[in-house]
Amino acid sequence: MGPLDLRPHDPRDGRDLGVCLLVDGEHRIVSAHKGSGHFFRQRFSAVLLVPLVVWFVYVVARYTGADHATVKEFLGEPINAGLMVALILVGVYHFASGMQVVIEDYIAAPGSRMALMFLTRLFSLAVAVAAALAASMLAGWITL
Repeated sequence: MGPLDLRPHDPRDGRDLGVCLLVDGEHRIVSAHKGSGHFFRQRFSAVLLVPLVVWFVYVVARYTGADHATVKEFLGEPINAGLMVALILVGVYHFASGMQVVIEDYIAAPGSRMALMFLTRLFSLAVAVAAALAASMLAGWITL
């Protein structure tokens, strides 16, 4: 092992990553200590999704084949509409968070990485807004 390089950036692209080791003339990233917050948020959203998905599977099983009025009446109850919106928002957050990790880990080109992150966030926002709007309309909270 070579000397410790205390520069707080990745010499390959200048990102602030923490401490690097100089090994055989190459910089090796030791730890940035920046992934733990993302890791715990990802796990927390996964834990939140478990009861929400169980509830959703129950709802789908119970209301399969039901008419629109019956489903609308069910989603018109505030607790059910709230659970549906929570499922949508937490699910979209979990998706976007997971895609961020995949993009950061496997897309090497900084320009492509930034473009894909932007598109992922844009897609996630569009899905969240559309789905929450649809659930809110079914619940009767809003009318267009």
